[in-house]
Amino acid sequence: MPKSDEIISKLKEIKALINKNIVYYFLCIIILTGAGYGYYILGKFNELSDKQKVIDGVQAELPNLEQQANAVTQQGAVPQPQVVHPTVPVVIYSSPYLSLDLQSAGFELVDQLVQMFQATGNKIDEISFTNQPVQGNVGILSVNLTLNTSYINLEKILAKIYTWKYLAGIKSIDLEPDKDNSNILSTKLTIDLYVKKDS
Repeated sequence: MPKSDEIISKLKEIKALINKNIVYYFLCIIILTGAGYGYYILGKFNELSDKQKVIDGVQAELPNLEQQANAVTQQGAVPQPQVVHPTVPVVIYSSPYLSLDLQSAGFELVDQLVQMFQATGNKIDEISFTNQPVQGNVGILSVNLTLNTSYINLEKILAKIYTWKYLAGIKSIDLEPDKDNSNILSTKLTIDLYVKKDS
C-alpha cells in the first residue's frame, strides 16, 4: 500500500501546487484584462482629447471670424450688379394703310418680325396668317410660323419679341427636337400682332 500512499501524497502536493499557483494565474488574468481595457480606454481618451483640442481651437478662432464678418458688414456689402429687366411695350402698331385688309395693313409689322427672325439665326420654313375678330379699332393678325432653329436662337427671338417696340403676344409654341440632332428644333409658333387701323 505504500504506492497508494505515495500516489495520494503526490496528488496532495499537486493540489497544493495548483492551489498556490491558481492565485497567481488569476491575478495574471486580472492584470492582463485590466491592462487591455486600460490601453483601450486610454486610446479613446486620447482620441477624445485630440478632438476637444480641435474644438477648442475652432472656438478660439470664432470671435476673430465674427469680428472680420462684422468689419466687412460695416464697410458695406459687396455691391451686386443691378439686373435691368426690359420693359414690355404697350404700343400698338398704327397702320398707314387704313383702307386695306388687316393682313395688308400689317405688312410692315410682319416684315419687321421676319427680319428679327433672320437676325437671330432662325430659319422660317413656312408662314401663314389668320385674322382674329376686330375689337374696336384694333385688329389681331395671327402669324403662324414653322421654324428650323436651335434652343439658343429660339431664346434670342423670344427675347426680341418680348422687348419689341410693338405689342405682340406669343399665342402658342410647339417644339419638336430633330431625330438626328437633338440641338435642332422643328418649332411651330403663333404670334398675335396688334394692328390699329385708324388714326
